[in-house]
Amino acid sequence: MAPLRLEADVSAVSTAKILTVAQLSGESLELAAGGERTPCGLAIPILILPSGKTVRHTNAILRRLASTMDSTLTGSNFVEAAQVDSWLEWASLEVDHHDLCKEEAMAPICAALEGQLKSRTFLVGQRLTIADISVSMSVKYAVEKIGAEKLREKYPNAIRWAQTCYHQVPAVAAPKAAPAPTKKAAEKPAPAAAAEKKEAAAAPAGGEGGNSKKEDKKKAKEEEKRKKEEEKKKEEDGELDG
Repeated sequence: MAPLRLEADVSAVSTAKILTVAQLSGESLELAAGGERTPCGLAIPILILPSGKTVRHTNAILRRLASTMDSTLTGSNFVEAAQVDSWLEWASLEVDHHDLCKEEAMAPICAALEGQLKSRTFLVGQRLTIADISVSMSVKYAVEKIGAEKLREKYPNAIRWAQTCYHQVPAVAAPKAAPAPTKKAAEKPAPAAAAEKKEAAAAPAGGEGGNSKKEDKKKAKEEEKRKKEEEKKKEEDGELDG
């Protein structure tokens, strides 16, 4: 089966989320730079299916990838599936739109997580879901920037959960490179380049020999032109004498 193709901002957090879920789901992805942008500048990844149909936006793509195998990544029942969707939307609407690198900006996010995780290992159910993957990756840079130990003083459950998630998800490996659409065109020399190559091949190996040949050819043309002008002048003189 042909691999799925993902067009996205390769440096975006949303792309890292998608690649992580793809690995956990056993899906093969081709990654190509592209995708779209929201009016506020957030990346919109596009998943292209083998049929040519597309799935746009991070959360829809995460659900599509997680549903390709029999797992609890989307929740173990309908209620958990709805709760997973709630956390995915929370990450998109309330986390990803903010710069969390300052502790005061991170505080309400950690507080919400702390309350949910007081008696839980994961956000939903008893196992890792795409809700954990999405939210933990949304806050990962901020946790590293502010410092996990500093945040742990106020939000021990949130940081314990985040580190559990980071240990459970695989390191995102480099995806299979998408074939470049202009590869054949690049391999085939352009007409001008081909002509130059052919002319260079026909020329003698030594640079001086090639220049000498060109000079001889030029002189021959000039001599031929001079003779024709002399003959034409003689004919005109003869007509005048007659």
